[in-house]
Amino acid sequence: MHKFIIHHPKLSDRRAYIESCRLNDICFITKYNDGSCDPISTFNRYVYSKHIWDLKCKGKFEFRLLNKGDIACIESHIEAWNRIAKLDDYAMVLEDDVQFSSQNSDPAITGRWFEQFVDGTNPASVMSRCPKPFDVLFIGGTFPHNTVSTTVYQTGNFHRKDHPATNTAFAYIIGPSAAKKLCKIALSGYSMPVDFEMNYWFDALDFIVYHHIPYIVTEGSATNVYKSSQLR
Repeated sequence: MHKFIIHHPKLSDRRAYIESCRLNDICFITKYNDGSCDPISTFNRYVYSKHIWDLKCKGKFEFRLLNKGDIACIESHIEAWNRIAKLDDYAMVLEDDVQFSSQNSDPAITGRWFEQFVDGTNPASVMSRCPKPFDVLFIGGTFPHNTVSTTVYQTGNFHRKDHPATNTAFAYIIGPSAAKKLCKIALSGYSMPVDFEMNYWFDALDFIVYHHIPYIVTEGSATNVYKSSQLR
């Protein structure tokens, strides 16, 4: 399975950890974070609008200005979707503070375990067991899943979620058709951080969204593995 890593080059310890896990088919997406282009002037998709924010969030979150880090992050996810839309199968999007869980302290062994557990050919792998078709499968989440989204029904480890259906955006699997639809809807612009917009877009597109519970990976920024969550 292809894996697209949203990465800021200045956070070299994160890349070093991911590379030490020796995952197959990884691609680091860095161009919106490395200073080679300004995502604000390059794309001009950011719509600064309290009215749109309030309509989408329904008053649940306080309006704020997105900074360059926010915009680089959402543009990086859109870049990942553009690439996945050209593939023939599901792919994974991970942010660079992802931590792979296993009982072994050797990152290379952890990486092999992760790939076999998620996308192995055996019938016990996550992709073998997940109900299909689906648009997006979250394999990680920052918060307890039942505090941010409602489970419509459950089959084994897989919780079909009502909208809003995300739990941050640092680890998920998405299909080419869903990625293509997201690229198209993103052309209309965005006003919120990536996980907020994903909630809105998933609902608008009537996506089938599952969460694997327990989550398979954790977010290093939320568990104090890394001190910074985003460079501004």
